[in-house]
Amino acid sequence: MYNKFLFNVLMLSSFIVNGADLMPSQEGRVSPVQSQEGRLSPDRKSPRLVHLNDIKKMENLNEKHSAILRLIKYYEGGQYTKEVSTICIDALAKFSGNTSTEDSAIIFDIDETALTEYFVYKNWDFEWERSQMFEMRKQGKSEAIPGVLNLYKELKKLGYKIIFITARRESLNRVTSDNLRNEGYEDVGVKDGDWVLCLPDNYHGVKDAEGKPLDTQWKAMTRALLSKVYTIAGSISDSASDFKGGNAGECIKLPNYLY
Repeated sequence: MYNKFLFNVLMLSSFIVNGADLMPSQEGRVSPVQSQEGRLSPDRKSPRLVHLNDIKKMENLNEKHSAILRLIKYYEGGQYTKEVSTICIDALAKFSGNTSTEDSAIIFDIDETALTEYFVYKNWDFEWERSQMFEMRKQGKSEAIPGVLNLYKELKKLGYKIIFITARRESLNRVTSDNLRNEGYEDVGVKDGDWVLCLPDNYHGVKDAEGKPLDTQWKAMTRALLSKVYTIAGSISDSASDFKGGNAGECIKLPNYLY
């Protein structure tokens, strides 16, 4: 079933490039949680923190330096870990309240959700190009985020299938799967285990006729296909755009001030 499904995902993705209808069909089974679709679990905004993209635009060097120090303190002083853990505990309570079956699934994003590269970015003085990120991820040394890893393990105990959907290139699928498994996501890449679905390489950085990136649309289409096979109970990501397009279930938003 895996090869046939992945083939269908890639075929449907090609329809996006050719300008086909972007709205997925809503037919198929609907999880009880999906009646709350689109409602985001709040990521607890931290006072005085500035997103790194905005820090880079600062012209006042003193303000820029202070903003970076606050960001470092947030990530390394325990606040980030505490916020993520609290969000994940709340998420577990929600998913525990629903009866899972063998076809119940939860979607996980990977970068700054299941895995983090914060210390890599810090070593780069928080300045990097996308080409650097690709080369860095080829090394497969991203680190698990403890709260998310604990949530993953508890959801597995509840019987949920975990499906990782990422905008990482398909050529990174093997190293990404190994990275996840080595960091404690133990059912990734094993027989009848959890899947890692990556963006086809030829779609990376491509935009549609309206100038919109294909990765977000591809994720929505992938969830639409998955919903024909699984009951999607929820989605977990650091990016709200990962919930767009339907079939996301209960949306769990994690904080990310890095990009």
